[in-house]
Amino acid sequence: MNNLKVFGRLQIAKRSYSPLPVDPLLRFKTISQTQKAPKVLITGSLGQLGRGLNSVYKYMYGSECVVMSDIVRLPANATDVSDYNYLDILNQSSIEEIVVNRNIDTIVHFSALLSAVGEQNVPLALQVNCRGVENILQVAAKHKLRVFIPSTIGAFGPTTPRENTPDLTVQCPTTIYGVSKVYAERLGEYFNHRFGVDFRSMRFPGIISATKPGGGTTDYAIQIFYDALQKGKHTCYLRPDTRLPMMYDTDCMASIIQLLSAESETLKRRTYNVTGFSFTPEEIADAIRRVIPSFEIDYDICPTRQAIADSWPMSLDDSEARKDWGWNPEYGLEETVQVMFALLRREEDKPTKITWVYIHSGISIVTSLLGITLGLILLVRTEWHEKLFLYRLTLAYLRRSDPSKYWIVYRVFFGVWIAVHSLHLVTIVLTVIGVHKTNLKLLKPQLFVLVFQIGLFILGISSLFVYSMTGTRVAWLALFVVLFHTLFASTNLYLLAKFHRFLDEKLMILRDILSAQAKSVHFKDDSSF
Repeated sequence: MNNLKVFGRLQIAKRSYSPLPVDPLLRFKTISQTQKAPKVLITGSLGQLGRGLNSVYKYMYGSECVVMSDIVRLPANATDVSDYNYLDILNQSSIEEIVVNRNIDTIVHFSALLSAVGEQNVPLALQVNCRGVENILQVAAKHKLRVFIPSTIGAFGPTTPRENTPDLTVQCPTTIYGVSKVYAERLGEYFNHRFGVDFRSMRFPGIISATKPGGGTTDYAIQIFYDALQKGKHTCYLRPDTRLPMMYDTDCMASIIQLLSAESETLKRRTYNVTGFSFTPEEIADAIRRVIPSFEIDYDICPTRQAIADSWPMSLDDSEARKDWGWNPEYGLEETVQVMFALLRREEDKPTKITWVYIHSGISIVTSLLGITLGLILLVRTEWHEKLFLYRLTLAYLRRSDPSKYWIVYRVFFGVWIAVHSLHLVTIVLTVIGVHKTNLKLLKPQLFVLVFQIGLFILGISSLFVYSMTGTRVAWLALFVVLFHTLFASTNLYLLAKFHRFLDEKLMILRDILSAQAKSVHFKDDSSF
């Protein structure tokens, strides 16, 4: 693949990948058709995993099945987030309140301080990672809820076998994050045995997604894609030969959905290993160079993170998960690299595209309001149109020839004028809402109205052109005005159609990325917008 630099930013040339003859949503479709829709509370939902899981559940069962929560303000651009609530997991009564009020039957507990961040603030990590888990499990026991609490490869330690680490083995972590996750595993299993809580957990490897890093030791595997696109170079804080297990975000979402959907009787344990693939920083750099040949990587080793990585497994044995509940990852390193670049380039282009739509919509709103105002004035105060240059040169003659027909045509014309501009104004507002909410259906009314307007303008241009052949000066003036409005409407239609196509492709990509076969999508980089 060729690459080039434009305005100091690395660009990826157009590239497409052949589709596979497989239903890309089969994993999620099958489960949603055979399982009753749950009512899920996601804690820490604005983190790396929460928003993705929310999108999957909404695709499967609709927007009513998920309640999202966290302790930070909702970002202004979080159009994928719905039903968001503030929830402090250290306040057990607040958890219980939202469970009761929203009729929750499943909790996915993502709130946690990750490995590198936890080492910088151990007291806070103990509060969030341990006390928060206690509160969740106590509420689950009281209200008989199903609970998923993710664990991590950080729950293992330097005395654990590092290759093909099994589910049951020595767990002596050396970080507070790992210690708290072992505590969560053991406490969850205790609540399952003692109180019958349907507790489920998985030890995740590093998760690769388009969400920006949040303080984990494996975060370089995400940051490297951002740096490759923006700088063409990445400085890694781990040694080039540091091998760690990883998983692409969509496989991670699928594993959660599959485990939560599995019948309790089929689970031989409450905590499973899952993994996708393992690689070193040098190996992922080589995979990126197959997309961006000029990409460079250097190393500035962080002793803290390197020590953490050296205590973790290099690969996981997830055969028990495959056997008990059908776990089967779909992504390898190459597929992950392809999808990540496609996602990040789309996210980079989105602000520019949306900005142009907002600007043009603002101009269109002002134009429509002026058109409605002018139409109302000339419809109510008919004598005002007699002062117009157009009236003196042409319309006065038509009025004298047949006054009754003139006034009928006059009122019909301005009635249609006001109606068209009013309809256009409504569709513009719908477009702005549609852009904000990423809803394609709300863009279509304006597309239809613009096509109708342009059709009327073309008809007017044709009539005026024929009339102008007589050499009448006013007809040429009217022709110029209509041509101007035609050009403006055509520009508006072009921008809206381009954005509609961009949004449609983005939603298709998102749908497939949330599915089993994102590698089957045609990814195209279109920077012409």
